Amino acid sequence: MSENIFEQVHKRKQNVLAYIQSAKDCQILSDEEYSNIKRKIDNDKLTLGVIGQMKCGKSTFLNSLIFGDDVLPAATTPMTASLSVITYGEEKSIEAEFYTKAEWDALKFESSRILEENSRDDEKSKHEAAEELVAKSKKIESEIPALLGQKKKDSFDKLIEYVGADGKYISITKSVTVYYPKDYLKGVEIVDTPGFNDPIVSREERTKDFLKNADAVLMLLYAGQPFSSTDKSIIFDTVRSCGVAKVLMGVNKYDMPYEQGEDINEVCAYVKKQVLEACKSCQGEAFAEALSEIDPMPVSANMALLSKLDMSKIQGSADLSHDLDRFYRIFEISNQKDLFIKSKFGEFQQKLIESITKNKDEILFRKPISMVEGFCAQKTEALAKNFLLVKEIEKNCSLNDDDLENKKSQLERACRRINKKLDGLGVGVEDIIDENIRRAKNEIDTSIDDTVKKLSKYVDEIIGCVTSENEVTRKFNDCIYALESRNIPRIVEKLCGEIRRTTKEELGSFVDDVFDIMQRYLPDVDSKDILKSIRIGVEKLENVKNVSDNIKIEIKGFFGSLLYGRSSLWAHKKKLKELSYEVVEKIRKIDASTYLAPLKAEKDKILNMAKKPILDELFVPMKEQLDEITSNVESKEMKLRKAQDDVKKMNEEMKLLKIKVDAIKKKKIELGL
Repeated sequence: MSENIFEQVHKRKQNVLAYIQSAKDCQILSDEEYSNIKRKIDNDKLTLGVIGQMKCGKSTFLNSLIFGDDVLPAATTPMTASLSVITYGEEKSIEAEFYTKAEWDALKFESSRILEENSRDDEKSKHEAAEELVAKSKKIESEIPALLGQKKKDSFDKLIEYVGADGKYISITKSVTVYYPKDYLKGVEIVDTPGFNDPIVSREERTKDFLKNADAVLMLLYAGQPFSSTDKSIIFDTVRSCGVAKVLMGVNKYDMPYEQGEDINEVCAYVKKQVLEACKSCQGEAFAEALSEIDPMPVSANMALLSKLDMSKIQGSADLSHDLDRFYRIFEISNQKDLFIKSKFGEFQQKLIESITKNKDEILFRKPISMVEGFCAQKTEALAKNFLLVKEIEKNCSLNDDDLENKKSQLERACRRINKKLDGLGVGVEDIIDENIRRAKNEIDTSIDDTVKKLSKYVDEIIGCVTSENEVTRKFNDCIYALESRNIPRIVEKLCGEIRRTTKEELGSFVDDVFDIMQRYLPDVDSKDILKSIRIGVEKLENVKNVSDNIKIEIKGFFGSLLYGRSSLWAHKKKLKELSYEVVEKIRKIDASTYLAPLKAEKDKILNMAKKPILDELFVPMKEQLDEITSNVESKEMKLRKAQDDVKKMNEEMKLLKIKVDAIKKKKIELGL
């Protein structure tokens, strides 16, 4: 039986921490460097959103996924469900957040309204939810004024009072945070979303924010009625408007159609077909493109949970025993290990872990490992350079005066030649950056123009009442999301990729030229390690990648500030037209050059990466050595003895450093990193 996904992520995180600890123990990382990397890993948060209608089995799924035990109570009605967040706590406990007075007053007002017969379905849904919540509040009517706007901590066993269908506080509970003492929940948030079309606007907005920022979103379907109209509405009306790009779809309770002789693969194929058919209504949109790649997977959360429960607990419950006997019978198995395999939960978890780690891998795992490897390389290179300079002192002190003068002359010639090559490299890199920025700006401008045309068309539809406000809102959000999260980032990624590729070629030619110059003028100087370090830097060109990431963050920040706090305004028809024009005009005025400008500064950084190891760290110290030796001939013998001693010491230092670096490499392999 496999570990749950959070145990896997936690284990990998602990392995990365063990890896950087080994680098600290080997004195590759200083205390400060270690603390900085560890802090970034510790502070990282993994967010998983779970959505689905009432009968899809979310509670059982979460019990199996997170706890491997029957911990969470059965789901409430879609009308009264609260937003629940499950995370780590030192002990089992809960914290409920109640509605504010303003929210409660708005809820009571909504429940008292008389709807027109032709009211939209979403309005009816919100009205019914408000009526139900207000009706349930009667039993705590006298307590409500003191609770509104407050948070209340309580024991874990009282959870049902806040999320259960008949819970005492269900009517005024806005959200519940569940704290559970499992190490693998550290840095984890699992968000169990309530029904959408929430009568409380602030809670609906918070739910959408959770989903938009989630590392993965799970959509659970009920296998007995897969991809019903409710499922379709959740995906295409709600998730679509959140800007969610990553959705994993599970067809839960697949044992039910299986028992009836249905082929579960055909059921999943049917869901896939229905999703693709529904995507036609928003063809060309980024959301439809992402959704069309979904492959629904069969799973049975109940089977998985039963496979993890103690047999004594199962035997003590008539319902659990009945379910276990049923599963054993229909799948012709007789033990919990086979039950877990048949549940298909392992495959589903693997798909989920792939989705999460694909998103987290760079920040949470790869970057700290790369940083340690970078520190190892830096220390090795620094020691190799110092060793080379000490060896040069040893050799130079053994030369006669004529040979010393000749070497100084050859060094100056080599320096002049390399400076000319650097000038040529500078011109080449500048041309590469300018040309690629020009192309990227044209592509971004074209994408912005296309977006503005679409948005302007939607504004016309609002004015002409051609399309409903909800539909226009969805079109607006998806169109802007496509520009902000897909089109512009793809152009920037392509731009920086092309700059890296062509700059690598230029730098590679430069290194080859430097090697030829060194062989011609200074054949006795062993510069292989220094040139190798430049080649390694050329391969990574991390600075260009970092600028690419920063540009995408800046663009995302622009759109975030553009739309921040305005989502609720879409619901007001009078302001919809005005807001639409404002957003369109701000997007029309985007100047791509402003965002791409930081790339121009990379020319000097790239040149410095080529110049520093050869000229600044090798040639300048070599010239200073030669000048000192030739100006003070009497001390040559003493310098020679000191250099010989230094060579022996540094040889030992290099051996010790190699042992440390090899130990860190071995640790990486042992930890499966």
